[in-house]
Amino acid sequence: MLTNTVESRAVVAEVVTAYPLSDKTRDHLVEKLSSALRRPVELDEHLDPQVIGGIRINVLGRLFDSTVATQLHELQLNLASTISGGGAHGRSD
Repeated sequence: MLTNTVESRAVVAEVVTAYPLSDKTRDHLVEKLSSALRRPVELDEHLDPQVIGGIRINVLGRLFDSTVATQLHELQLNLASTISGGGAHGRSD
């Protein structure tokens, strides 16, 4: 019998935040990820002040990015697209 099956091996999730996670947030994140992945999860935490806020998680080749920096970048792209002709001009609201 194999005791080190794929289901029992921990998955490492790389987590990037602007500020250190609190113990409560860390525990909650591990619980949610473990439940979603149906495997134990270990966090590899990194601090990056350039993300401004929010969290970026890279696990099993999937990237979940809800950082403020990414949201601002997407807003910038949307505004640039609207200004360059992608949006409605001459609206009469």
